[in-house]
Amino acid sequence: GGGGGGSGGASATTASQTSASGGGAAGSYAETLITAADIGASQAVIVGAGGIAGTASGTNGTGGGAGGASSVGALLSAPGGLGSIYAIGITTTAFGLMVGGYPGASAYGGNIVNMAGAPGTPGITVSASTLAGHGGSGPLGSGGNGAGTNGALPPGLGYGGGGGGVAVGPSLAARNGAPGAGGVAIFEEYA
Repeated sequence: GGGGGGSGGASATTASQTSASGGGAAGSYAETLITAADIGASQAVIVGAGGIAGTASGTNGTGGGAGGASSVGALLSAPGGLGSIYAIGITTTAFGLMVGGYPGASAYGGNIVNMAGAPGTPGITVSASTLAGHGGSGPLGSGGNGAGTNGALPPGLGYGGGGGGVAVGPSLAARNGAPGAGGVAIFEEYA
């Protein structure tokens, strides 16, 4: 499976603003049954890293990074999930919806299953309330829960889970996002 996407940072707020970022998407996933002849003498194996956390400083910052692809030569590839966008401050008299990370491309090369990762859910601000997005989950990893204003950073868990979003209540400092979980390659030999 590919690495999960990181979540974006969230802006610092005034007394009349809130902010909440969405979660990163999960990495894609594939399973295949292949013979030793298909594999050959050797194959390069790459395990995708988790997407980096987005940053935040004052009212500026970055979105979360995409997860890396996991691959076995040219036989199989599982792209990573995409990160969520940076969340700006939203006035408490309005509402905002900050997009979660989109799934990356579907995995390919699997003759049992090829799938894209689940998307991250959006960050939501309504009046003075916030709801940070959850990271996307996959077959081998869970997305981080959206972090409340004072909650701990919610990284992706297991293999390929997306990082959870973060929330900022009124009159609070900016917060960095959370990283996605790294991917994995699992080999089982049979006779």
